[in-house]
Amino acid sequence: PQRRPAHARGQASSDADSRAETQAALDRALERGHCGAAVQALQLLAHRGVVPPTECARVIQRCMTLGQWRTGLRAYGLEFASAKRSGSSPSFGSVRAALRGLQRAREGTAAGNLLESVAACQYPQQRPWRMTQELVSYALNACASSRNAEGAERILTRVTKLLPPDEFAAGAVVYSVLAKAHGRCADGASVSSVLSRAYDNDITPDTIFCNSVIDAYVRSGDGERAHAVACALFRVRALGSATADGTNER
Repeated sequence: PQRRPAHARGQASSDADSRAETQAALDRALERGHCGAAVQALQLLAHRGVVPPTECARVIQRCMTLGQWRTGLRAYGLEFASAKRSGSSPSFGSVRAALRGLQRAREGTAAGNLLESVAACQYPQQRPWRMTQELVSYALNACASSRNAEGAERILTRVTKLLPPDEFAAGAVVYSVLAKAHGRCADGASVSSVLSRAYDNDITPDTIFCNSVIDAYVRSGDGERAHAVACALFRVRALGSATADGTNER
């Protein structure tokens, strides 16, 4: 096979050395908690046309863990821009790291915007992974933590419109967070609305969901409804135990 000219081989070697130096600088910055320097290293990689999703996820997670969520979003933005240019979407790992960090920071608006931008990427043509209850719940939890129930409802409405029903439909996890959000706003009527919507959508209420509803009613000052849900939960548990050990059989 024909060999490349010496100057081409030299340039390739130089590029490889430069990437290695940038990677080393990135690793050092992450180890020392210098998030700004880590993002700068990512930017250098981006200028060379290389934005490794695994490295982006590392930087995002480190920034978020240290409470530097704005810097974490800068790192996420590099991957998002790179993915958009190639007609794809950010990796699941980067999206998850960003949303978890925004949940901890109680930044519901930023979490909602990020989630919606990802939901707008069509599956599977652009986005190779499906939207999950977990990712949506991170954004809703960010709103719930800041007592912004309206924001949580708005995010769910927009994401549901963007995603086809065969990819995503709100489940018990999402409704649990909605109930929590309204409970923290002491809005018992809206908690009841969440309960009704879950029932209408054939959601099977698990223990986490029931506990969220009970807590939401208590926070809303509606002890009667909280007691009713608790009694219903105990009846279901008792029936399940009786069926399991055969005491309900004749």
